Amino acid sequence: MAPLVTKRPYRLFEIDDQEFTPANIRFLVQELLTAFWTARLPLIQRTSPAYLAASVILHTLSTYPSDPSEPEIMIVDFASGAGGPTPTIERIVNTERRKRGQKEIVFTLSDIKPHIEAWRRASKQTMFLDHISRSVDATNPPQEVTSGQYGERKRVFRLYCLAFHHFDDGMAKKVLESTLETSDGFAIVELVSRQVSSFILMLLYIPTIFVVTIFWYPFSLEMLFYTYVIPIVPFIVVFDGFISALRTRTFGEVLTLVGRRWAVTRSEGTNVAYAKEGWRFEAGEQLHSWPVGYMNWIVGTKGARRGDRD
Repeated sequence: MAPLVTKRPYRLFEIDDQEFTPANIRFLVQELLTAFWTARLPLIQRTSPAYLAASVILHTLSTYPSDPSEPEIMIVDFASGAGGPTPTIERIVNTERRKRGQKEIVFTLSDIKPHIEAWRRASKQTMFLDHISRSVDATNPPQEVTSGQYGERKRVFRLYCLAFHHFDDGMAKKVLESTLETSDGFAIVELVSRQVSSFILMLLYIPTIFVVTIFWYPFSLEMLFYTYVIPIVPFIVVFDGFISALRTRTFGEVLTLVGRRWAVTRSEGTNVAYAKEGWRFEAGEQLHSWPVGYMNWIVGTKGARRGDRD
């Protein structure tokens, strides 16, 4: 693992999260971030980061019993924003499951500030993408997105795509507590970390944005204007990228937030840990952008089989 820039996460602000950021600028920034998730950059990427995230989810789901009598799994994306990469991840996951002869899984978008119109547009593309229209607090979610609801038992798998670093320690602790109490699994996925490589990556994003935007958005005059004439969008993407990296947590830091109540045990020097009630945690990283861009992930499963890496 590359060295960390800081010994602990720092709670600094991201411009795109602020109320003073105009709605149209926020939309453009989120559009570009989604494109970086879902598109493949030639030469430096073998596949898109969304595909890598989908692969992690597919592998994690494969550790659950495949007996048809077992409860169905539903994936709930928390802090979805305008949707981000989740619609793409849903398509990749279910396409692969169909190839394997497995039943499709419904993905549900949710957020404390619902983006209903954006979610409705995305949901029209597939019958396996749903959304919760009302506000969903990840620390205290409504019953329809917790395990054991819908009149018959359902296994809820929580997804946090580029979202968990937005929670301060107090909220993150409550989110994890709620996750362990009301779900059967989760995945935390981040495209950056506090490693030196992530900060080099963000510097490389500066020229990359100016190269790819004209190809990705040739007919969006607004995107082109705020990229090439008044480069507000590139500035926010890169600035917020640095801040996001400083906010992220290591596997050990996340386990610390889980708390003593769950009696977490981890063998020294490993990326696997266990806790009460059959919980198993695992962390890893995968190269998404050569040579320095790594996707970091942490998954937790309850009552699943031991993974291939045990």
